[in-house]
Amino acid sequence: MKKLLCKVFGHPRFRIVQKFSGTERRIECERCRENFGMSDRVKAIIPWHGELEQMYKDFGHDIKEPIWT
Repeated sequence: MKKLLCKVFGHPRFRIVQKFSGTERRIECERCRENFGMSDRVKAIIPWHGELEQMYKDFGHDIKEPIWT
């Protein structure tokens, strides 16, 4: 139900799961718990997926598990 609310009305609030740099981070919707990658430099928010996670691992980051599972 929560995912449907976010799909219809949008994600109301986000929290930071992990910071990768001053301008890049992983965020999570507080309602549906979906994760996204966010970049201030390119002004983009994209869904968090395996390829994005692998890119950050290749850059040497340890990927944290979200608090909400």
